[in-house]
Amino acid sequence: MNNINKIIKAIDEELERTCKSYLTPSEANIMLEENHILKDRSERSGLPLRRILRQGRIPYAFQTGGKNTEWRIPHSKSQNTLSADDNSKNNLDPMTIEEINNKKTVPSGIEMFKSIEAIEKAGYKGFTTTKDLAISECKDVPKVKGIYFVLNTIEKCHFLTESVGGHFKKKNPTVALSELKSNWVEDTIVIYIGQAGGGKSNATLYSRLKQYMKFGQGQPVGHWGGRLIWQLRNHKDLLICWKTTPEEDPRLIEKNLIHDFTKLYSKRPYANLRG
Repeated sequence: MNNINKIIKAIDEELERTCKSYLTPSEANIMLEENHILKDRSERSGLPLRRILRQGRIPYAFQTGGKNTEWRIPHSKSQNTLSADDNSKNNLDPMTIEEINNKKTVPSGIEMFKSIEAIEKAGYKGFTTTKDLAISECKDVPKVKGIYFVLNTIEKCHFLTESVGGHFKKKNPTVALSELKSNWVEDTIVIYIGQAGGGKSNATLYSRLKQYMKFGQGQPVGHWGGRLIWQLRNHKDLLICWKTTPEEDPRLIEKNLIHDFTKLYSKRPYANLRG
């Protein structure tokens, strides 16, 4: 089995293990180096794999917005089959093509929106109630950038007529019950997707979630996003989980996650008022 063949197989297996929709070159190259398949570059993580992608040797990989934008590497089954031209281009042996085409469909990344088990497989940690996070002042939350989910594990939701959230800049965070009901999404435990440290922000998961918990305690702090969770009767029992993303922009990951969620449910997560 040649090197490209091993790379494709290893990436497919990693996507199946983590239930992700795709890997970035940095994520994939780190994994490939750990498996002694493709050495990474410490000064520019993902560069060896990006060179392979630019050569078109993994033809179903794509860039998010054209030339000079970020690469995404989905499962090889994101296409029905690899064509004969692709086979020749990548020098894949017939046995591997057959193995790829006979694989069961990879679990989609959107499956993580339905169970804690799937979210854990995708690499998320924590799963701590908002009550406990507030009490501990988020002391166990990593002080690095990343993504976080707010999870509701109670089947039936009940809304409060008044939000318990803080009045930041004297603004009342309360939303009409009709709007809350309209925003609610059935058949998912994910009610909010947030990020810390995206773009030029210096925020960390620790600082952002600590701010979020203070807002939920009625303090007038600036965590207006996601405020709808504080109008749920069980707001103290909601779970928070997080995933550090040291090599990627959390803002882009958040955007892609919300896109995947919206594609599945035809609306954004309950407390995500913007995409």
